[in-house]
Amino acid sequence: MNNKKCVIVADDHSIVRRGINLLFSRIDNGFDILEADSFPRTIELLKKKHPELIVLDINLPGGNSSKMMAEIMAISPHCKVLVFTSYEEDIYAEAFLRAGALGYVNKLSPEEDIEDAIKTTLDGKTYVSPEFQSKLKERTSKKGINPLNQLSKRELEVGRLLAAGDGNLLIMEQLNLKPSTISTYKQRIFQKLKVNNIAELISTFNKFDVD
Repeated sequence: MNNKKCVIVADDHSIVRRGINLLFSRIDNGFDILEADSFPRTIELLKKKHPELIVLDINLPGGNSSKMMAEIMAISPHCKVLVFTSYEEDIYAEAFLRAGALGYVNKLSPEEDIEDAIKTTLDGKTYVSPEFQSKLKERTSKKGINPLNQLSKRELEVGRLLAAGDGNLLIMEQLNLKPSTISTYKQRIFQKLKVNNIAELISTFNKFDVD
């Protein structure tokens, strides 16, 4: 029986895929690394293997920028996604994070930063560069950005139902989700909004959910 964690490395350059494979082998030998050179191939593997993590290039043949995330999340909402690209973080990161990606790291980053990004997203935590994290905090403090804007569309739907006092059974019926999927969304919502319990979640939604 194969107990290795499944990971998809989605990039159309074989040298990049090999480099990422090497980083995974340095982190841990317990990974089953699958490679995809296009977005359709990524989706094919995703449906068959249900990986724990996808390392995803933005500029992937057959893909369509951040809209790729919606298709990935629809098939496997538990799957963690680390965007690995040469595209500028300041321009593209927010869109991918809001769409459901957990991390965003530039291909030109030092190896130790890329390795840290992989470890962080595997742990279910958000990864962006320290510089971009600082910029996000500055924008939030200066413009009063709504923290709910960090949530993907589905996370916002689940969050609203949780804040309204709906239980898992009702959320399952309304959104056609499995209990384990709801738990995954709840964990991500709590992490992104920096809340520790339902009471704090309700307070955040009462304050910022103006739609």
